[in-house]
This record gives sequence, C-alpha cells and structure tokens, in this order.
Amino acid sequence: MPNLVIKSRAASRHPWRVPLASQRHAFYSFLISSVVIRGSGKGGMSFKILVMGLPGAGKTTLATALAPRLRAVHLNADEIRKNINKDLGFSPADRIEQARRIGWLCDQIAKAGCPVIADFICPTPEARAAFLEGGTAFIIWVDRIKSGRFADTNRLFAAPEHFDLRILAEGSPEYWCEQVIARLDMLPHYRERRAAAR
Repeated sequence: MPNLVIKSRAASRHPWRVPLASQRHAFYSFLISSVVIRGSGKGGMSFKILVMGLPGAGKTTLATALAPRLRAVHLNADEIRKNINKDLGFSPADRIEQARRIGWLCDQIAKAGCPVIADFICPTPEARAAFLEGGTAFIIWVDRIKSGRFADTNRLFAAPEHFDLRILAEGSPEYWCEQVIARLDMLPHYRERRAAAR
C-alpha cells in the first residue's frame, strides 16, 4: 500500500492536550465496558490502528478524538505502563516488549469483534515488528514535531518506512479524524467489515 501524506492549511492554534485517566479502576472499567458494549463477536468490525510518533506530537489527542468515531477501544501506552507493565523500563529491549504486549492486547480485543486504537511512540523497527506480531494494523505516523521532550527517545526514534497515513501539518483533531476515516474507507476490507457491523 503506498504511503499517504496529507497536509492541512486549516491550522489550529490550540495544542492537542487531553488529560489521561490516572486510576487503575477507571482504566479497567473503560476497557471492559468498551469491549462488552461495542464488540459484537464474529460479525463485528474488528481491526487495530497504531497511532505512533514522538512524545508531544499529538498521538493521544488524535486517538482520543478518533476512538468514539470508530466505536473503538483506546489503549494509551502511558496508562498501560502505569497499570499493567510496571516491570518495564525504557531500554530498547523493554520498549520492544512493551510494544509486543500492547500488540497482543490489541489482538485480543480485535478477536472479540471490537476496533482498537493503540497510541504510543513505537520508536524502532523492532518495536513496530513486535507490535505487529499478531497481525497487521493501520499505521498513522503523527510527524508534527522534529523532536520530543526526551533526548534519549529522540536519539532512538527511527522514522517508519511503512505507514498508511502521515500527518505533517497543524489541524484540529476533528479534521484529522475525517482524514483517517476517508483513508480507511479506501480499504476494501474496512468497508466490508463496516457493512457487516451495521
């Protein structure tokens, strides 16, 4: 699939910042209720989306805006680390393991018939391969900044060779949600699954 780069002239003056839930109970309640209510088993519209990029690029804000549009579960890496992967640090090996675990969790949710969005840095080819071990994903590269707030992450981060949508310019989360959905609508398997889920 060819890479698609979209630029917007409709710039937003407001930075993308949405507060994250901080309690274990809230995280699990959201995850379980999302799967039970939105999932529809074998006939459901299951797929996974990876929203990746440097810290502060706008990954979480985009994913937060996109999830209700797709009726998807949203998994944020910071929350996963805080509530599940407390044993992992930020070494290259631990980042790969973090990606593998998040990918596995996404696969389980997708198997239940529910779309799932994971947003995290996923900085290296090895981490991306680990995330994709259980199956392919629609990959969104949020490439809106040249460097993030962590010098070690900046040094480690390698631009992805393969992605489905690359976001370069400013624009509101709602605008980019429309671009993502338009791109998804171009994929035959997505259209088929959406039709089956109706």
